[in-house]
Amino acid sequence: MGISKQSIDDLRNRSKISDFILSSTTGKLRGNKGMALCPFHGEKTASMSFTDEENLFHCFGCKEGGDIYKYIQLINNVEFQESVEIAAEKYGFNLTYTDSKFESDQKNLIGSMSKIHNFFINNMKEGKSSESIDYLKSRDLDGTDIKEFRIGYAEKDEKSTNEFFKKNNLLSRYTKEIYLCFDNDEAGDTATKRVLEIKNNQPSEINFFKLNLPKEFKDISELYESGPSDINKIINEKEGLVEFCINKIIDTDNTKKTFQEFKQISSFLSPLEKELAIG
Repeated sequence: MGISKQSIDDLRNRSKISDFILSSTTGKLRGNKGMALCPFHGEKTASMSFTDEENLFHCFGCKEGGDIYKYIQLINNVEFQESVEIAAEKYGFNLTYTDSKFESDQKNLIGSMSKIHNFFINNMKEGKSSESIDYLKSRDLDGTDIKEFRIGYAEKDEKSTNEFFKKNNLLSRYTKEIYLCFDNDEAGDTATKRVLEIKNNQPSEINFFKLNLPKEFKDISELYESGPSDINKIINEKEGLVEFCINKIIDTDNTKKTFQEFKQISSFLSPLEKELAIG
């Protein structure tokens, strides 16, 4: 049996990550924020930041991080559902369970995919871009083809798309981690920064990571052809999205450009991310 999403969200709002961190490692809490010794790697100086306001943690040393449930999972070596049950027991919270986790997840997934598909189809029906229609016509696709193959359209301005995904909670319902791996060039770096700009429109419990390709590979397909072990290597060496963007700035020789880019990137960060970047 699975736990209902409403129960998971309500419990998260009633919980404090500091209760679990300070009971499992040495640390100090000042207001809603604190620092502690990271229990996931050996260290003598506290390098793990956490906040009760957002129920998030992040270690500067080993780069581990996530929400309150992720911390409970790691510290107790348990799966997600058991981490929720551990938190519920601590706070005396009554969880609501679904009849069948698998069937419920499948039904929700199909429903969500249908909702997403219809969103983009409606964009096309509403004729929000004559450019897209002209492009399809250039590929010998007319109105009949668009209807038959249910072709949708994503607007260049992501505002309405972001609002749609956020309103319907279509990411955090199915995943807590998103890995990015764009082409190994300037365009790829620009695309990564663009994701940083829009990621704060998503629930805070979703973690974004950048997979760094070795310089000799243009894209992920070239790396894949070299062997699975190379793919596993870059996944294990994943870098936080914020850290990737800041490290790119640090590597820039142009001081004026460095300041301008840092100012731009900082405008996309949450309060905790800004503190981590400055610290």
